[in-house]
Amino acid sequence: MILCGTDFSPAAREAARVAAALAVASNETVHLLHVLAEETSEESRLLAQAELAKEVADLQRLGAVVSSAMARGFADELLRDAAAQDGVRGVVVSSHGRRGLERLGLGSVAERVARYCPVPLLVVRGSGAFSAWLAKERPLRVLLGVDFSQRTHAAVSWLERLRRLGPVDVTAVTIAFPPEQQARLGLSGPLPLDHLRPEVERKLLTEIREFVPKIEGQGSLDYKVVPGWGAVGSHLAELSGQTDLVLVGQDHWRGMDRLWHSSVAQRVVREAPVAVALIPADGQPVATCAFHKVLVTTDLTPEGNHVVAWAAGMVWDAGTLYVLHVVPPKTDGSYWASDPDPAELRALLRTLVPEEAGRRGVQVVVRVESNSNVADEICVQAERLGVDGIAVGSGRSSLEFLFGSTARTVMGRSRRPVLVVPREVVG
Repeated sequence: MILCGTDFSPAAREAARVAAALAVASNETVHLLHVLAEETSEESRLLAQAELAKEVADLQRLGAVVSSAMARGFADELLRDAAAQDGVRGVVVSSHGRRGLERLGLGSVAERVARYCPVPLLVVRGSGAFSAWLAKERPLRVLLGVDFSQRTHAAVSWLERLRRLGPVDVTAVTIAFPPEQQARLGLSGPLPLDHLRPEVERKLLTEIREFVPKIEGQGSLDYKVVPGWGAVGSHLAELSGQTDLVLVGQDHWRGMDRLWHSSVAQRVVREAPVAVALIPADGQPVATCAFHKVLVTTDLTPEGNHVVAWAAGMVWDAGTLYVLHVVPPKTDGSYWASDPDPAELRALLRTLVPEEAGRRGVQVVVRVESNSNVADEICVQAERLGVDGIAVGSGRSSLEFLFGSTARTVMGRSRRPVLVVPREVVG
């Protein structure tokens, strides 16, 4: 069932027509909900009842199976409660609708519904694009916001269902904050203010293609990386001018968390000139973990070397294992009495990989890097190599008591899964 809120305004009637067309195409029903203010008079209630009956008849003429209801209260709260009922597959609303002094600045009904709608929410601004798409006149043009999280996976799953109804041309875009991206890749040098350095843009394009390699169904798929300073939602809204729909996944913060976490979704609903679809990540299945590329680091102690075997076991058949050793720069107090031979170090690192990995077709790549901060180098190499996971040892050195754990630092900074192998396991 598709739930649609209506206040009988022209915008709401457009949203109801979109809901009906989607329902017919997907073999669903439509449930129209009209909300009355608590102080509504009996005469006004009867007029609203007549308007609701007329709107139901209009949608039925479009071929939809329609039910309806009226209730008293606040529209966003009643829509939220109705959306949580069994059988509701999605909610459709128009982009306007206010209550009492903008509810002290909290925005439109659509914005407030978006904060906690438990099912996909479509905020409609005009129905022409959807009508043309469902009539097979042209593809629907969608801008997909990619943030490399489970939210994006949820949005892609919804897109695949949409593509069953007709061709959908998708542009997958990620908004990149230049300072953050250069730091993530360990790049020094100039920081452009209005564009990304070529090596950063190439890396992000590779990552977005790997994260969204395909979307099942009809339509094209393109990729775009855009530098952005400030709110991500505002940048997505600015990019939406040549599209019909902006699509983003979202989390629903609960309780006091709502006061502290800003939402990309809220800003897109407020600022985008086109329709917006918000897909909740709550309850979505976790993406399958596939460790095709794993980075393992060792300090060449017996405990550190044993972690390499654990990492080799993580890698899928025919995957790649990167074995990293970080050499501190040659200074007074260096761990090394003389400069180590990189070729000898690389040969030694290869001997640490179990033969079983070779029999499974695992490719081994060894790297020797120089950095006074081992955790920084691990995180930078993980990003540059685009690995699926990192393996590190913990508790290998008495120096950790004074200076902290490399493993702990990597866990706190890395955007990728980290396997920490305690000393008690490998010793």
